[in-house]
Formats: sequence, C-alpha cells, structure tokens
Amino acid sequence: PDIGLFGAWLQDHPNLLASAQRDEQFAPLCFALISISSYMALSDRYPRFMNEEQATNLYQRGRDFLRAHKRLTDISQRIRRKRWLLKPKFHAWDEQLYRTKRWRMNARFTAGWLCEDHMGLLKKLSRKASAKHYSHSVLKMVGFRLLAFKYRVNWLNSQARKRSQ
Repeated sequence: PDIGLFGAWLQDHPNLLASAQRDEQFAPLCFALISISSYMALSDRYPRFMNEEQATNLYQRGRDFLRAHKRLTDISQRIRRKRWLLKPKFHAWDEQLYRTKRWRMNARFTAGWLCEDHMGLLKKLSRKASAKHYSHSVLKMVGFRLLAFKYRVNWLNSQARKRSQ
C-alpha cells in the first residue's frame, strides 16, 4: 500500500487518531505514517532549492518521523519483538535531514530512492564476480544496459516515425 495515501487517510479521520492516543503502539505508528507521508508530499511539492521556511518545514516533518521511529524501536525492544529496529538507513536519513535544513536543497532531487530496484541486480552480480573484478563487472553491466536502452530508444523513434507517415 502507498504510505502517502494511508497517511493522508489517517489525517482525514481525526476520530481514529483520537482513539489511537490511548494505545501505546498504535499512536506512534499513526504519527510515524502521518509524518512520513507529510514529508513525502512536501518534498514532491517543493522545488530543488528551497527557501528557509520550506527547508525548516521539511526538516521538521522528517524529524517527527525519526522521533516516532525511535519510540517504536524502544517499544519493540521492551516487549522483545523484532519490529521497527534502528538500521543504518536511520542514520543516513538523519544526515540527509541535516543537509536539507543546512543547505536548503530538496533531497528528492538527489536521493537514490528510485535506484533501489537495481540493488537486487547488483547483488546478483556481486555473487558472480570476484572481489577483485567486481567494479569492472558493474561498469560492464551498466554499459550493456545503456547500450540496450539506446537500441530501445532508436527502435521506439523509428516506430514513431513510421506511424507519423
């Protein structure tokens, strides 16, 4: 499910949020979802270079999410269930938020969220290549993918020309 849609839906249902305040685990979960969906919506709306107010607003939504995430991690450790564990991405996101506030640059334009689907491909490649030749193998694979993309674009252009005639 899309977290942004779910977060927006939660904001539109204040009675659910009011009842969530009585539940130790559900309240921070709702707050985390609302915070991250608000962050993503603002990030999509704001330009690459933001003014101070926009940067502070985006920073605050991101920090709200990290605080809720930390609270959920503390709860999961206390009840001895492996949920909401702090991971290295938590630290990376904290650094990204700091740079957002300091440099007022929207991370949406520089983050690699869209490239995460290539991680599986790189993982398969890393298992096949020796450590000594891994970088060369990655560059070779990227070259093949760019070449395939070039051929695909050329073919699409030729098809479009045929249709236009």
